Amino acid sequence: MTSRDTMAGLLRRLPARSRLPLGCGAVLALGLPFAHALGYATPPYVMVLGAIIGIGYGLLGVCLVLVFRTSRVINFALPQIGIFAAASLPVFVQVAGLPYWPAFALSAMVGFAASALVNLGVVRRLAKAPRGMVTAATIGAGVLLSGGAGQLLQFTYDAGGNLREPTLPAGLPQFSIGPLLVTQSYTGLLVIGPLLVAALTVFLTRSRYGVAIRAVACNPDAARMAGISEVRMSTLAWGIAGSIAAVTTILTAAPSANSSTTAPVLLLPALGAAVVGAMQNLSRAMAAGIFLGMVQQVVLWKDPDSHAAEVVVFVVLLVALMMQPRAGGRAEAKGSWVGVAAMPPLPPDLARLWPVRHGSKLVLLAVAGALIGFGLTSGAQAVNVTVILSGAMVATSAGILTSLAGELTLGQYAVAGIGGVASYYVVEHTASFPLGLLAAAVAAGACALVLGLPALRSRGLMVTVTTLGFAMLASDVILPHSWLLGDGVTPAQPIVAGHTLSAGQPYLWYATLVFCLVLLLAHNVWRGGFGRLLRAVRDNESAARTFTVRPTRVRIQAFAVAGLLAGLGGAVYAHFQLTLDAATFPPQLSIGVALALIVGGLSSFSGALIGSLWVIGAPLLLPDSGLASTATTTGVLVVALCLPGGLVSLLRPVRDWTAARIGLLYGIPLTAAPPAHHHTAQAGDGRRTAPSGRPTPSRPQPPVLRMADVEDRVPGQVLLRADGLVKSFGGVSAVRGVTLDVLEGETLGLIGPNGAGKTTTFEMLSGFVVPDGGTVQFAGSDITGLAPEQRARRGLIRSFQDSSLFTTMTVREVLALTLERQHQTPVTASVLGMDRTARRRRAVADELIDYFGLGDYRGRTIHELSTGTRRITELACMMSLRPRLLLLDEPSAGIAQRETEALGVMLRNLKKDFDFTLVVIEHDIPLVMALADRVAVMADGQVMCCGTGPEIRADQRVADAYLGGSVTAIERSEHTVPTSFTAT
Repeated sequence: MTSRDTMAGLLRRLPARSRLPLGCGAVLALGLPFAHALGYATPPYVMVLGAIIGIGYGLLGVCLVLVFRTSRVINFALPQIGIFAAASLPVFVQVAGLPYWPAFALSAMVGFAASALVNLGVVRRLAKAPRGMVTAATIGAGVLLSGGAGQLLQFTYDAGGNLREPTLPAGLPQFSIGPLLVTQSYTGLLVIGPLLVAALTVFLTRSRYGVAIRAVACNPDAARMAGISEVRMSTLAWGIAGSIAAVTTILTAAPSANSSTTAPVLLLPALGAAVVGAMQNLSRAMAAGIFLGMVQQVVLWKDPDSHAAEVVVFVVLLVALMMQPRAGGRAEAKGSWVGVAAMPPLPPDLARLWPVRHGSKLVLLAVAGALIGFGLTSGAQAVNVTVILSGAMVATSAGILTSLAGELTLGQYAVAGIGGVASYYVVEHTASFPLGLLAAAVAAGACALVLGLPALRSRGLMVTVTTLGFAMLASDVILPHSWLLGDGVTPAQPIVAGHTLSAGQPYLWYATLVFCLVLLLAHNVWRGGFGRLLRAVRDNESAARTFTVRPTRVRIQAFAVAGLLAGLGGAVYAHFQLTLDAATFPPQLSIGVALALIVGGLSSFSGALIGSLWVIGAPLLLPDSGLASTATTTGVLVVALCLPGGLVSLLRPVRDWTAARIGLLYGIPLTAAPPAHHHTAQAGDGRRTAPSGRPTPSRPQPPVLRMADVEDRVPGQVLLRADGLVKSFGGVSAVRGVTLDVLEGETLGLIGPNGAGKTTTFEMLSGFVVPDGGTVQFAGSDITGLAPEQRARRGLIRSFQDSSLFTTMTVREVLALTLERQHQTPVTASVLGMDRTARRRRAVADELIDYFGLGDYRGRTIHELSTGTRRITELACMMSLRPRLLLLDEPSAGIAQRETEALGVMLRNLKKDFDFTLVVIEHDIPLVMALADRVAVMADGQVMCCGTGPEIRADQRVADAYLGGSVTAIERSEHTVPTSFTAT
């Protein structure tokens, strides 16, 4: 046994409530020698001050972890909740005349109520929306609370934002450690902070409500089945977090509570502590907060005037993200994007008409033209419109990440700032604005690329954390550096034909030109193959990988393209300024861009422009109107809660009415597509599929489905071999030594009771789960270490039990996506609108649709289809991928008995026509017995037996494994095996 094992065992034997104090003590004990080793001759009192401040960071980190575990949301309104509660304390003391500690308790209750209301009024109402949208909504709630705190401060603060008289903890001592004055507030933090952590630990481990909160955090579905209300427990967790945030803010920021300066100071270290705790571990988050506080103070002691402390926090944040373990298994499908869809697609006959196809672009150009025309009326309005166009360009770039890739970014204006600085220096040295734009695009694209790399290891909301941290760091540290902007520079302005395009109407023409370029490129992304790849990865990453898409590569490309467009907007904004400095690109602008996307509509290309008009334009064009304030605070929340699809969804009736009138002019009535309850797909000519299950037997195979000859394909030879596969989850053994051979050309059925390990075996065969032991060989090659998309390119294709595919994409788009294996989308050509394979993809997709009888569903989105129609669509996708080995996971799940019989015939015919090997997991015993050449039975994570159908039916162990005693008892229907199953 190693010393490490001994120490780990000792820590595990310690009571849970003792680990945190010992951990904090270890951090304190190691901190001072560590600082001295780095050359920082730090006095002990500096470390003490850092530990005190770090307790506050740790407490806020604990709050973020608690909320994230119960709601899967990062509460960016947490600092404002604490500030709002802290602002109420002097009102209770000075205005209401209450003693300090009763007022302190009331302020904690204010924090509880404010946080609980954010959960009930915002988070729960958006429970089915994308997590990024919910996070952005918490930012809007924070802005609203910040305004409320400002109103409270008017009662007890002077015009400078300082308390008229201090409100300090009564009865607590104040003492000195060397030159360090430990104030009453710091003493309160030293005393109350550990008590809060201890009380929270006891509450979560000993009380019935604490156990219920943990149950909801671990498994919400199981908790609901046990009678635990997820809403109540999550609201209680939010309320507790709000109370702790209130107490922390009162004791750390009450002497100078100011929402505009306190929130960023508290948020970034708290996020760092929470991320170090992997958004899961409360004790680790607390210890990390203390460590960050100590490191901050050590750095500030060395150089009080530098911003190195912020750099340290950001570096810790990045390192923590890079050290996060990659998520195992399949990524969770994000079907919630269906809830923010603004406009469903029109029927194909209408959608292909030229006025309908280009109508949205014409309307967008008309709106942009009206806005530009308004700007040309006066110099002042030209300035306002230029700001709006610049913001719309940055918002459009952010939409590629947030709307298409599903990654909420809160640092897009900072990325644009990097592009603006690059443009300034290139123009300064070359006097060429085209080169300046190119430099801006390249610099911002590279910046976004680097920024996205660490966050991609922990996807989703971690990207939000990283980009927000970068936005704060850029405005405080990076841009003010002497070799960038320093105290400010004077940028040059474009010169055309000897005329300087100064700010106002002349410069508006230049901004308009770049704006049109950005719109064109962004439109190409939205409508082209690259946008289709992004939406596929966003909707269902697991299915995208099965379709040979590389999610990490696609996301990286999205960061680069979004940064490129942001750089163009940043260059326009930078050269528009009289003085260019760090204050030109504050974090608030990046947050405003995210809110603009929510208001305009996440699912629409025009959402960025509409949202920019609302969030950026209203305060500029209506400076004296109450609407301006509403647009940036309450209005954002109202739109998010009442119109999840954004303001663009209000245009749906207008679009439908206009399309109907245009259709009548062309002789096409606006008719409804087939109702979603039709479970059987129909052929393109309106005839139902053949009863035998073969879609259109008279039609030849489309060229894309004709299998290429494989030289080493020998019937009966081992194609796939699983040797000794082992997998455990949290100490529970799911698969124990599975060894299985799949022969070329055969159909192998895999059956067994629930929990037998069948799906886990499939996950390891397809590459979504890395086995703890054993190997997987395919076509003679070891593929154990290959990713799912790499296996798919070799011909090992799998389906999923839910058959969800990509919920926001149409049948035609999904089938076009399957062609990625044969022809990868050229990203550069797609962005430039020069993808020559696009038309061929559409043609092949139409061939597939006609062959499988999906013509009436061509333009329907996947979530509109019935289960049976989705199954046929999925089979069409599988065939177009040209599988050599197809893994089907419960293909009959969710469909009726009659459809199951037709499904069996379809599978047999497809296998005969396209010559692939099939492995199928199925609980329908008649189906699998009639379909499979051999059947393998799993139980308790092992292969119990393998043989032909009659051999398996006669094996008593199989019946015993199903707890039925006989095979007849576990067969689903009263029917015998349909004769059509064995018909040729």
